[in-house]
Amino acid sequence: MTPIFWQWVLAAPIVLPLAGGAIGFLAIRRVGIAQGATLLASVGTLLAAILLFGEVRQSGALVMQASRWDAPFGITLVADGLSALLVMLAAAVGLGVQLHAMRTVDQEERRFGFFPLFHLLLAGANGAFLTGDVFNLYVWFEVTLIAGVGLLALGQSKPQVDATLKYVAINLVGTTIYLIATGLLYGATGSLNMADISARLLTEPDSGTLGAIGLLFVFSLALKSAAFPLFFWLPAAYHTPSVAVSAVFAGIVTKVGAYALLRVVVLVFSPKAEMFVDVILWVAILTLLVGGIGALVQRDLRRLLSYALVAGIGYILLGLGIGTAESLGGGIFYAAHHIVLMTAFFLLAGHVAMVAGSFSLDRMGGLLDRQAFLAILFFVAIVALSGLPPLGGFWAKAWLVKAALAAGSWFAAGAALLSGLLVLVALGQAWAMIFWRKAPASADTSAALRLPSLAPTVALLILAIAMGLHPEPWLDISARAAGALLDVEGYQATVLGGRR
Repeated sequence: MTPIFWQWVLAAPIVLPLAGGAIGFLAIRRVGIAQGATLLASVGTLLAAILLFGEVRQSGALVMQASRWDAPFGITLVADGLSALLVMLAAAVGLGVQLHAMRTVDQEERRFGFFPLFHLLLAGANGAFLTGDVFNLYVWFEVTLIAGVGLLALGQSKPQVDATLKYVAINLVGTTIYLIATGLLYGATGSLNMADISARLLTEPDSGTLGAIGLLFVFSLALKSAAFPLFFWLPAAYHTPSVAVSAVFAGIVTKVGAYALLRVVVLVFSPKAEMFVDVILWVAILTLLVGGIGALVQRDLRRLLSYALVAGIGYILLGLGIGTAESLGGGIFYAAHHIVLMTAFFLLAGHVAMVAGSFSLDRMGGLLDRQAFLAILFFVAIVALSGLPPLGGFWAKAWLVKAALAAGSWFAAGAALLSGLLVLVALGQAWAMIFWRKAPASADTSAALRLPSLAPTVALLILAIAMGLHPEPWLDISARAAGALLDVEGYQATVLGGRR
């Protein structure tokens, strides 16, 4: 049984953001109090997440049964290698975005609840990473969706309202299908606990019903991950809100759907997973290609990064679609690196737009002389994201390509390399337009970069760079997380405590 202290640590990444958000809402007219309470919650969440990750790495998975109701009947929280890693990285980028937002978010958005909504979003994401049953996964999806809608609509501009409507419509379709699949799965197994369902499915014969239920889960979670063919809502929405919102969406929100897909397929449907891994492989390949091609034709910096983000989801799903321990490790490493790097990249895009006066590439130029440090940061981010050595994107993509070749998936390996090349070309063109070419006559070059506001972005970028320059610990962490994900019997024993 998990000691009481570690049960509280396990719950802290959910409880602290909820508490910070609640205080922020209660003090919504007093922006300073709301900002201070949520900052303390961010720091506390990061400390708890680091403690949780260290304990899981040393002692194995931790379990908390709410109100002492034993699994599979009660609400279960579980932290294994994968969920503890994602919670820690989400807390790290959450603190970075919070610090950035304290210097950049305008007063109107603060008065309308930016910081409380931001922490509600973090609580929803952490709840999804830590929950042990499929229905509460739906609940945390809804928490994340509600907070995300509020954050998207804060500016109240026409593009934001349009993007919010698309975001709500598509995500409600996804959550509705997920809820229908959950009801059907409960009817077929009589349980909602992930460990218990996977144990019960061991004795169930293969059937068209279970295959259809599994495909419903795959479809709904692929939609939430912005995978092909329903990826279009992400580029349509992520370029409209404030930069801090775009950054936290890019770093955390899309990873919630990808994580849920990994968890449901590998754990819940582990005895039946072969029925739909081929579908996931082709979804991953097509997501890689549309992300790369989409990035190549964009003229708005954040839309370009949004398509690069779609391609990144393809790499994560590729690890699942190939279906080996090696490919899952590569996908997890890519996800970990992607959380940090894409958050930093969107924040960096905000700094570029501030000094250039626009997110439109056609209205940028001539920044190399005035902003050499910014040009270096942008170049390093391009190298890291595109998979060039020696940064983290290279190791993750090399791991995935090696796994694809070992599994005989030549087309998957080719798609991974081609997508990386397309994203590299798109970002390289953007760098040249922003920094190298002469500024167009319409460019606004009057704004100056405030170095203190750049500090959170630099810190996150340094972390992403460190993951590539010193990859051994992260390779080991990712391999262990993949092993924990595949150790279905160990997960069942930890959660159910011998109750089958």
